[in-house]
Amino acid sequence: MKTMETCAAFLAIRLRLNLHEKEIQRCFCNFLELKDRNALMRCIMQKFEKNECLVNKLGSWLGVGHRESLTENDVISLFGEDKLESFANGLHVSRQNLVMALAEMLPAIIRRYLLTDPYGAIQVEINWQ
Repeated sequence: MKTMETCAAFLAIRLRLNLHEKEIQRCFCNFLELKDRNALMRCIMQKFEKNECLVNKLGSWLGVGHRESLTENDVISLFGEDKLESFANGLHVSRQNLVMALAEMLPAIIRRYLLTDPYGAIQVEINWQ
């Protein structure tokens, strides 16, 4: 299953959405302002790279040992309250439930994608402090 489909399926299940998977994918693409569905991970990683604290959390997901979780504030920092509110409205869920779902989904998706990317298509500089 590709990353976009995995994200849509996760959100559908986690948020108990009564939307078709293609509609969820369309809302997700609009939320991230993606013109190309294949740019999903690059877009998400660029958002993380802009925030040093979040880059360090990302590093914890790729190593062994304790994995730091995303907080509601982390998700808001990544995407902004207005965009999250708009995405939540498109999915017909509360912003708080969406934020909690994204905080749960993003570490798993990123870890899966980066650890299975055999060509290193996305280069991430992690500050291992």
